[in-house]
Amino acid sequence: MGAVCRGKNATAAQALEAANESLQQQLEQLQGKYSHLEIKYHKLKAARNKLKRDAKANTISKTKGEHRRDFNLHQEMGLGDPGRKGLYLSILLTVRHLVDQAGLDPKIWFRHQDPIKMAQIYAVARNKFPLLKQFQGDWATAEIVKQVLRNRRHCKLRNYMVVYENEAADDAMDDEDSDSSSSSESEKGE
Repeated sequence: MGAVCRGKNATAAQALEAANESLQQQLEQLQGKYSHLEIKYHKLKAARNKLKRDAKANTISKTKGEHRRDFNLHQEMGLGDPGRKGLYLSILLTVRHLVDQAGLDPKIWFRHQDPIKMAQIYAVARNKFPLLKQFQGDWATAEIVKQVLRNRRHCKLRNYMVVYENEAADDAMDDEDSDSSSSSESEKGE
């Protein structure tokens, strides 16, 4: 009976040894794949870091001051040449339409607008005009949005003032008409 146990143990040992060799081969294959993937990962990470450095070098930071008062936006954007004015006007038109589509309220100041809507405007503008990607923090697009909101606020105010002045003028004319009609009636009565 001892010989039978030794034979079973030997067979089990051989089976375990074969399984161990198989697992050892799989481990070596996986280590080879891992080292290959690790090398690929480090290359991609280095390329990404290089792209980030290049992107930072190519970004244009915001000029200090206020648009129109301290600097010309189209000059700061590099679109001041007569040949590039069409691109600048196209960007203005697109951002104006994006402000309309987002439903920004001109009565609300720029800094109080919905940040999600603003981010959507910036993203669509960057996708449509890759030139806008070089402006750090989307400051050029933000300046255009500020300009659109300011112009809409002032336009509504001017329209209100015109309507108010017209109504005041109409009231004054009505007062003059009523004064002249009452004075003409009093002259007829005499």
